[in-house]
Amino acid sequence: MKSAKAVISIGILTLFLSAFILGYNFSPMVHAQIVSDLNDLSSNADELLTDPNDEIPLEVLQAMKDEEEPSNAYQKLWDDFYDETSKELIYPANYGGEYIDGDKLVILLTDVSEESKQYYRDICDSNCLVFQEAEYSLNYLQNLEQNVLNLINNGVKISSYGIDNKNNSYSVELSNKDTTFLPMYAANRISTSSLPIQYSFGKNIEACATSMYGGYSLTNESTNGQMSAGICGTYNGKKALLTCGHDNENSPYIKYGSIRIGRITYTRANLSPNNNTTASLGDFSIIELNSNATTTNRLLGGYKVTGSQSLTVGKTVYKYGAATGQSWGQISAVNQTVSYSGSIWNYTTRGLAKSTMTSSSGASIANGDSGAPVFIKKASSYDQVNIAGIVTARQFGSSVMYTTPITYPKDAGFSPKTS
Repeated sequence: MKSAKAVISIGILTLFLSAFILGYNFSPMVHAQIVSDLNDLSSNADELLTDPNDEIPLEVLQAMKDEEEPSNAYQKLWDDFYDETSKELIYPANYGGEYIDGDKLVILLTDVSEESKQYYRDICDSNCLVFQEAEYSLNYLQNLEQNVLNLINNGVKISSYGIDNKNNSYSVELSNKDTTFLPMYAANRISTSSLPIQYSFGKNIEACATSMYGGYSLTNESTNGQMSAGICGTYNGKKALLTCGHDNENSPYIKYGSIRIGRITYTRANLSPNNNTTASLGDFSIIELNSNATTTNRLLGGYKVTGSQSLTVGKTVYKYGAATGQSWGQISAVNQTVSYSGSIWNYTTRGLAKSTMTSSSGASIANGDSGAPVFIKKASSYDQVNIAGIVTARQFGSSVMYTTPITYPKDAGFSPKTS
């Protein structure tokens, strides 16, 4: 159990880091008192630094270590597939997807000849690869999106959709408010037999950018909409902060408490369900901070961001949000298209990663966590992490979380601070 002194030190450190990030100028007396308190509590530094892992089960920490090699192998695949010109992943014709299974990266191929396998071995340069025969290529499955758009245009209410990598199929989750799909299916207007599309009824999805509190609480000056600060960095050569995009379209100025800390210079929050352009990939805003602000690569919980990483199915991720603190879970799907409601508008966002989160304190994802950092721990260091994205939305009444991958803000020009 932590001593009262250690608990107090966490509060002081959180206040100090939050103010440090946002460039708040303490009075000399208050500043001196904080420095004095931190010096007095330096004997508890080791306890503070190990706090992030205290609540995480040993099997989760072991999974993190097991997944490091297949995660690195997948990153090499991702780098090979990524096209700098189009800012998209270009998949080989025989590629059916991938997922992490323990300490293995499973690669699905429509052609499992030795020549095909060797092609991917050369890219990944790893002994952790396992190959699995697939009926459908990823390119074919991606083209099934048009079938879903046809349903939406015919009035079917859909919560989320995208490729199910493990099952080599396409998954469509219908809103529990939908009353159109079943009558259309009964009238033979929808065929489910000839295409690898799995339909299910899910729960409604909502954005997580309301009722926020804690050290990283930000407010839109005009709408009073609240959100979470994500990660510091630079944008167009200036100091910047990443947060969610939804509910930030109409007013640029952002406050921390009563202090205006900067203005939004880039927002991506898609309102059209039929938009499949780059503008629909991810949900985020980039805040240009005031010139006197100081940025850091630290996250609440004692973590330091030292790099960035792509997401794939089977990878364990963590998030630290102001509403629910730290939680963790495995990615179950990537490149998902999700429809959700903000405080004003309805949004449809492509390219999101889906995970089911767990925490030791009960709630693992809630309103107020939107914009919070989603990250991957490094097995070699308990406090160093790779930023993987920010929280976008949650499935109402459940612990399902949707993440905007960090690659989309980076493509837009945002550079995360990693030192």
